[in-house]
Amino acid sequence: MTAKFRLDAVRDLREWDAFVEESPEATLFSTSAFLRATGREFALWLVLKGDEPRAGVCLIQARDGKGFELDDLVIHNGVFFAGESEGAVKNRVSRGNEQFELIEFLAAELAARHPRLEMSLSPGITDLRPFLWYNYHEPDRPHFRLDLRYTAYLDISEIQDGSPESGSPVVAGLGASRRQELRYGRKAGVRGERIVDPEPLLSLYFATMRRQGIPDQDLRGATARIRRVIQALQAERRGQLYAVRHSGSGEVVSTAMFGWDSKRAYYLYGGNDAERQERFSGTVVLWDALIDLRERGLRQVDFEGVNSPGRGWFKATFGGALVPYFQVFLNEGTPRP
Repeated sequence: MTAKFRLDAVRDLREWDAFVEESPEATLFSTSAFLRATGREFALWLVLKGDEPRAGVCLIQARDGKGFELDDLVIHNGVFFAGESEGAVKNRVSRGNEQFELIEFLAAELAARHPRLEMSLSPGITDLRPFLWYNYHEPDRPHFRLDLRYTAYLDISEIQDGSPESGSPVVAGLGASRRQELRYGRKAGVRGERIVDPEPLLSLYFATMRRQGIPDQDLRGATARIRRVIQALQAERRGQLYAVRHSGSGEVVSTAMFGWDSKRAYYLYGGNDAERQERFSGTVVLWDALIDLRERGLRQVDFEGVNSPGRGWFKATFGGALVPYFQVFLNEGTPRP
């Protein structure tokens, strides 16, 4: 098995980005522009079969230099597989067998090279048996641990217009509270708009996180990293900021940032003014962002996690399909909540 594949460090980021773009499982979070903007050290490999890339691996260097760890901004990374040209599509069994072998190879190869491994796989990686079976018959040796997580995928291809009365399947799938808030927002004449300056979002994000007890020093570092990501995606024309203003004062009270790749858009960051926002503001900013994304040709949105009670329930009421994904750990550091 080990002679069938080899692990090759990526030297050409353009080649890497093309591989990410063509892979069905790879996401925006593994593109070189996104990774560089996070300010973290990262490692990229291609798994070769002969001279043909069959899989990619993206990992974030641990801050203590000992292996690899998760990062709050890199929602999905780890392993993903090569895309197939139309004329070279394999049948489901042979493709599944190769993907199993690729993860089996990587589990053994990476574990042998590095003291700690943490990755957050995309929902497209569904057969995780090679991680579960690593050292299966050797209870005293290290084993991988899998942590189940969820996101929501929303099909926006049939959004017809901005009216909550349009009767489109997307509107029909909204929770009753979302439809009601859209009606209130439209009656008040409130619409989401595109903006360029990230500072309104960062200010609202900072205030929201401060209310949750996060120290200002940590928040300054977090907002600086988010600012770099937003600016990098804007420069690559892979991201858009949206805002809603108060119907009376005209002040920005709700914001949202989306990024996208060749497969879908991702809801990355948001912020709301807890004291001055109108009850419908958070719904309107996301709804009008979805309409704009559809007009750009995007057909699916990943709400980028529904794993905490408050934000998770809010995102779920937009009617997306619940989709599982897994975080993978070997000799992990501090466990994540």
